[in-house]
This record gives sequence, structure tokens and C-alpha cells, in this order.
Amino acid sequence: MRIGAPITNAPTSAAWSNTDTPKQDHPGRSTANDSRRGLSMASKRNTRWRGLEFKIFTSAAKLYFPPSGSIARMTGRWFISNLGKVADEFFQGLAAQSCPSRKARLETGGVDLPLCAADGTIARMKKLLAVLLLPALLHTGWAATLVEWKFNKPGDLQGWRPNGHLTNTVATGAGLVVEANGVNPILEYRGALAIPATNFQQIEVRLKTDYDGVVVFYWSNTTSGRYGGFTPEKITRCHVRGDGQWHTYRVLPCWQAEGKIVRLRLDLYNGANFAVDFLRITALPTAPEVQAVNFDFTQGAQEWQAVGSATWQADTTGLNVTLADSDAFVLAPPLSVQITTQTVVSVRMAATQGARGTLCYATERARGLHYFTFPLEADGREHTYSLDLRNEKNWRGRLLLLGLQPTDAVGAAARVCAVHFRDAPKNPPTAQEVMAVPDTKPVVARADYVPEPQPVRGPYEVGVYYFPGWNTNTSWQRIAPFPERRPTLGWYREGDPEVADWHIKWAVEHGITFFAYDWYWSKGQRQLEHALHEGYFKSRYHHLLKFCLLWANHNPPHTSSLADCIEVTRYWIENYFRRPEHVQVDGKPMVIIFSPHRLTEDLGADGVKAAFTAMRAECRAAGLQGLYLVACVNSPGEARLHATEGYDSVTAYNWPRLNERNFGQYESYASLVPAYLRQWMHIDEKSPIPLLPLPLSGGWDSRPWHGEDHMVRYGRTPELFKQHLTDAKNFLQQPAARGAKMVLIEAWNEWGEGSYIEPHREFGFGYLDAIRDVFTSAPPPHHDATPAEVGLGPYDLPVVR
Repeated sequence: MRIGAPITNAPTSAAWSNTDTPKQDHPGRSTANDSRRGLSMASKRNTRWRGLEFKIFTSAAKLYFPPSGSIARMTGRWFISNLGKVADEFFQGLAAQSCPSRKARLETGGVDLPLCAADGTIARMKKLLAVLLLPALLHTGWAATLVEWKFNKPGDLQGWRPNGHLTNTVATGAGLVVEANGVNPILEYRGALAIPATNFQQIEVRLKTDYDGVVVFYWSNTTSGRYGGFTPEKITRCHVRGDGQWHTYRVLPCWQAEGKIVRLRLDLYNGANFAVDFLRITALPTAPEVQAVNFDFTQGAQEWQAVGSATWQADTTGLNVTLADSDAFVLAPPLSVQITTQTVVSVRMAATQGARGTLCYATERARGLHYFTFPLEADGREHTYSLDLRNEKNWRGRLLLLGLQPTDAVGAAARVCAVHFRDAPKNPPTAQEVMAVPDTKPVVARADYVPEPQPVRGPYEVGVYYFPGWNTNTSWQRIAPFPERRPTLGWYREGDPEVADWHIKWAVEHGITFFAYDWYWSKGQRQLEHALHEGYFKSRYHHLLKFCLLWANHNPPHTSSLADCIEVTRYWIENYFRRPEHVQVDGKPMVIIFSPHRLTEDLGADGVKAAFTAMRAECRAAGLQGLYLVACVNSPGEARLHATEGYDSVTAYNWPRLNERNFGQYESYASLVPAYLRQWMHIDEKSPIPLLPLPLSGGWDSRPWHGEDHMVRYGRTPELFKQHLTDAKNFLQQPAARGAKMVLIEAWNEWGEGSYIEPHREFGFGYLDAIRDVFTSAPPPHHDATPAEVGLGPYDLPVVR
């Protein structure tokens, strides 16, 4: 480990500016008792140094203000990062030439260097150089290293210790290599640590891994408490790429409230192999503190700086920003602004690409970096965005840090003209409702019932999760504020067989072959059975569409037991498994378990295995071939664990947080599509049991259930969904693909989670048409009948407000 001097006001306190004006009574300096000759020589040396100081000042000024540009365009990161060392050596050499006693001490390796007449001038020159170079440092994103651990010596872990969930941990010349083979793999630093904590510090790590995921840094200013000072509130997350290549990641922990950092650990994730080259804590350069937010970038860069892979160029039109990676942004100088009443951030800028911009901030009261995402008008013209943060729980007290990611389009340019605060929105928000509703055919003849379905299919089993939550007005009231989600059937009364027959008709006419009904059981108590028992089972066309169960066992702890597992199996046998429509794999009825960890925590791995053995025995005793059990998982490590418990395969419900960019509220659906493909590949490669059914996502936006501050996968469209389906089809067509060719989409009607493909107001039949196009050989031209055109309906519950 290498520890540098703590830096609180970099760069003026950086390595080349840590010498203050010398004390007058220091040994080796001339005093009042010195001879006239000594004073005369010192005076001459001071004269020479002041002449040199003037020459360096004028040379630096010419360097910084050349006729055709600035030093920011003339220097690279290498020059900036090595400038401190070069400057120190240069100034020490000058001092040694002027002061014979210092030269002798340097030659003998001494460190307690006597001061000489040149020292005061050297100190002023160092500070002057730092001030002159500050804009270049801000432009290049230079950072001073405070603490660094480099794992380049065989056997040297640099004070870091793995826990029992990390195996084969070894430091080689290629870095610290570890394998994560447990649910909570941790690397913890056990050495002495005392870092003054500021809001302009970064954690940097260079690593590579074979599986996408999120690593978490834990930090603390104390060793007290249940977990030695670590708590869930003191964390910084970082998404890493599982492409097997080296990447350097930089995150701002914004841990200033801690005062100092004495504990640090890195939590990895299960099922991946890692190599860590280095880990360090750095300090970003800081300009003088700003007391008000009123930045006009037509007047220059206003001492903003690049973070990560951001680059910028200031001119008379504003700050022209380009982001080379999704975690880059530009950062304001240090702030000290009371924001209790200043709740609106006004941003004037222009973007040509992208869908969202992001404001990031840190306050005195709340730990960590926080995000506020807003929609863009990416038409190349300037727009003023009034960002109302009144409802942001962390926008309180004193603001210390403010950053801006003007667009989420990597590589795209944006121009930021101004950023300032105000007390209330200057202009009222504009309500905009964009719908793409296909025209329906006029009524041609009234039908007595839902027209008979005309099924189409291909060589694939295509399943869709079905959420049975729509039989009350109360449920639909949560969806009414999102009018784009209104179903084509209206706010329907779920459990009506005629409603179920419309669902069946639309599903089988687009290549869907089964519904997986969310099914609830907790110690014998069942709920939400109406869609399956009253709707599907009593429908006219249920023989055309298969079904299975997703046991949604997100129950309280200690609700699982061997006896309960046997009892629930008997209920399945009696009510579901003997039905000809039930989905089978290898001749066995298939059941998907939503929360396998509930069984594991209640029974233990061996207890789960014993329970599954008993459940399968019950099925065979009833004349069935067995029971095919599927676990929902989030990682290859979970897949390996559940394979030992006796599951036949693994799948998922939804992975909405794959490829998170900045852990803000908004992430694009476009970035989720390739992340799913990588997740399939990782799990398929490392899991001892098949990934079956292959899980797919219709989207994610759970604001109706959980409120405005929850995650949104914006920008979902039938076109992107079709690409997602195509990826799945290609994946299943690989020669090495295991098991049946089966996919499972979340969801038919999860209106509250924002994952729905049932025909609706915004995209009509677009999602179902994508399934028909990809997974069947049916001709694309077809007609989608609706209740309105055959004179049926409405199916609405009482008025939804």
C-alpha cells in the first residue's frame, strides 16, 4: 500500500505545493547575529531567485495563454499525472544548487533538509504553478492519489483479506485473482487506515471479470457496531462489465459526513472470477468554494471539471460535452449552498441524441451520490429544463456537490449553456401524452361470443407470466394515472370467462403456447385464484392454451417445512397436474418457484433436497412421472447452489437492474436487451442445470406499485422487444443449447410493474405481433379482432378514478 499526503484542496495542496514559507529561526538560516557577508550573500541569492520567479511566471503565462489555444489542449493525462513529481525534482534541484548544505544532505540521503534563502520563493513558485495549471487539471480529470494498493507482487495481498465465500485467492504479477463461490463474497482491508473524508474523493479500481454484475464498496469511520462499523447506508455501488477485459472504474462515494475513513471493504458477487490490478482512493482537483449556483457557460467553463471519460470544450456558445462512457459526467466546483428553499434546478442545454439527462448531487445530510433523471428533447436546439426537486427526499440542507450528465447517449455531444437555481418553477410543466393506438375496424356484425381463435405456432414453447391482480376497482385505480397502459379490454373484471377467452384468443393467434399463473400459498392459505379457477378453467377456449404455476412464495420467514411442501404438492396433484393443459417437461408437470431462497433459509440446502424428494414421491404415487422444479435465480452462483438442492432447471422472473448505468431512477430498455443476452450466456456456461425456460422481459416501470422514486426502464418499444425475442431465438438455436426450446416472458398483464404485452392503448398489438413474427412461421398479414368491432363488451369494472 502507498499512502500519500492527505489532500483537502488539490491541486494547491498537491505534492508540488506542500512547502510553506520557512520559519525565520530554523537551523541553517541566517539570523540577526549572522555576519554582514552572510546577509549580503543571502540578499544576492534572493535577488537571483526573484528574477527566476519572474521568468517562470512569464513562461508559464505564455504556456497557458498561447495565441491558438489553452494548455488543456496541449497536455495529456500522462503529462498532468506526472507533473507533480517532475516539478518537485526540478525545484529540489534548484534549491540544492543554491544551498550547499541542502545539496550535501541530499547527496547523503538525508530527509531533514535545512532551509535556505530560496525556500520562500520556491513555495510561492509552486503555488503559482498549481494555480496556473488548475484549469488544465479540471479539464483532464486529473486526480491525486491518497492511498493505493497495487497487486503486482506475487503473494502480497496488500493487507486485504478474503472471506470464506472467495476461493483460490492469490496475488500474482497479473493482479489479485479470486473466485466468488458463495452468496456473500467479501474482500476486506485489515490494515491501518485513516483518510480524511471529503466529497471530492474517488474510489478507483481496475479489474476484469467474466460476468456482469455490481460490486459494492463499504466504508465507515468507526470499527464499532454489529458488523465492525459497516452498515447498509454506507455503501457505493459500481456496475462492472463481464467481458473478460481490463476496465478502470471510478465512483464518488461522497462520504464527507464520515469525517474520516478507517474501514473499507469490497463486496463482489457470486458466480464470477475476478482479477484486481489496483485499488486506490484519489482526490479530484478543487477550485474555490462557490456560495451560489449561477453558472453561465457562455462566459467560460466556470471551473467545472470532467469526471470519468467525459471531455469538454468551452466556447462562447457554452460547455460542449462528450461522454465516452455511460458513467461519465461533468462536475461543478465545490459548493456550499443552502437548498431548503431552492428546489428548482434550471438547466439550459442542447442535445442531438439521447432520451434522458441526469443531475447528480451530494448534500451535507445524506450519505452518497444521488441522482435525478429527466427527459430530453434531443432535437439539437436549446431547451430550458426546470427540474423540480421538492419531492426528492435527499434534496435538503446544504448542497456540497453537483454534477450533470447532459445525455445518456454514449459518444454523443451536448452543449450546456447555463445551470442555476431558483425557488419555484418559472414555467408550468407541459403535459404531454403520446399514444400510438391502432385504428380498430368499425362494427360489421355483432357476435354472440368471442370469435373462435385461429392459433399459430412454431417449434418453440412460448410462455408468459400472468399476474391475477385485476378483479377489483382498487387495483385499477393505481393504473389510471398512467393512461398509456389502459388495456384494449378496458379496466376489465378479471375472472370473467369471457375476458379469459379474449386473452386466450389474442395469445394463441400470436404464437403464445402457455400462461404461467402467479400462484400464492403460505402455510395452506391461498389467494388470487380467480383468474385461474374462475376465468381460465371456465373459459370456452382454455384447451387451446396450456398453463403452469409460478409459486409466488415470497412469504414470511419460517413458513416453509417438509410437511408444508408435501401438503402443497398434494393440492397441486388434485387441482392442476392431472389437467391435460398443464405444461410438462420430460413428461413431468412443471412448477416454477419464485423465491427459492425462502425454502433454503427455512429448511437448509439438505432440507430442501429432502423435501423435493418427498414431493416427487407424492407425484409418482399419484401416477405421474415425477415433478419438474424450476428455480428463479439472479446469478450463476445461485444456479449452482440450487442445482445441489435438487432443482431441474433455473429461470427468472425479471432482471430489471442488469446493466445499471448510474443507479438512478431511469435506465433505458435498450441497454437491458444486450444485458439479458450476456446474462443468458453467463448462466448457461456456469450452471450445472439448464436455463429453462429462457427468461425475457417486456419492460419495467413499477411506479404504480412503489411510487415515483422507483426504477423505470424507459424507451421500451415493440421494435426493441422484437430484437430481444430474436436474441432469444438465436440463443436457443445454438448447437450447445440444453433442454427444450422454451421461453418465458414477464409478463402478460403486470400493469403495475410496467411489464406487459397484452394489447393496450400505447402500442396496441405491437408486442404480440413481434412474438408472432419471431417465433412462428405464420404470414405477417393478419387481422386482430377486438370487442368493439364485433359488438361485445364493455368488460369494465365500475368507474375507475
